[in-house]
Amino acid sequence: MQSIWENKLRYIYILLYYFQRTIKGYLLRDKFAKAISLFIPRADIKHVAGTDSALSELKKKGFSSLGSLLDNYQIEEINSYLSNYSVYDRYDKSRKLFELSEVPEWANTGSYSDEVLLHCPHIFSLANNPLILSIVSQYLEAKPTLSNITLWHSFPAKDKKPKNAEFYHRDVDDFKFVKVFIYLSDVGVESGPHVYVDGSKDSLKLLNIKRYSDEEVFNCFLRSNERVILGGKGDAFIEDTYGLHKGTPVVDGVRTVLQFEYSLLPFSKKNVKVKKTKEIQAYDSYINRLYI
Repeated sequence: MQSIWENKLRYIYILLYYFQRTIKGYLLRDKFAKAISLFIPRADIKHVAGTDSALSELKKKGFSSLGSLLDNYQIEEINSYLSNYSVYDRYDKSRKLFELSEVPEWANTGSYSDEVLLHCPHIFSLANNPLILSIVSQYLEAKPTLSNITLWHSFPAKDKKPKNAEFYHRDVDDFKFVKVFIYLSDVGVESGPHVYVDGSKDSLKLLNIKRYSDEEVFNCFLRSNERVILGGKGDAFIEDTYGLHKGTPVVDGVRTVLQFEYSLLPFSKKNVKVKKTKEIQAYDSYINRLYI
């Protein structure tokens, strides 16, 4: 009986996912989000120092820096673990695996599977970082769902031209959601920094689900609103990616990014679960219900 109900609930989530993609404009989407949040458990996350300023900036601009959340030793442990596994281009539907030592010419990125990431040191604990959960729960005005964990390398473009998410776009993953990005490599001007248009999440301009050129974006927004996010290893930021954003083509080196996504609804289905250690069992079972 439970499995039948779970299947019905899954279909409801799928319908809501496609429905929300038809709703244009942040204010209208936020009204739906507030209505949905009435049926979601209240967040009981303890207030953490640093939450207020980050939350205020996130609400105003759609972006906030979180400072450094990983040290060099932790990043070395992550990289050491990942070096044992193959990757796939996140835009390759066939998900053909390849080694980082032999990146094919057609590959723009190299991503890891859920199974690899869930057993990688530090990643799941970082997804449950008290500062992150404090900001996210207050921004969503409900207990969040950890809906995605992704980690990918971006490689230098042979033609130096933008591809895929290297054009401006809006993410339309849920009525309301946020993403946390952590740089696992030093990111300078030529390393493919992430770019965000401050204040664009609230705008009624460029609302169609498509890729936009720089010219289209800055015909509607001030160039001074463009935020180019440089940083060192371990630096993190939180972003409402309903706002216009993009990656930029890597010119030199390889950019590595870890990303967590938090949403109101569990719009994705996970077939891999994390191993239940004492540490994992201490995490909130609702927030992490797709993974534990």
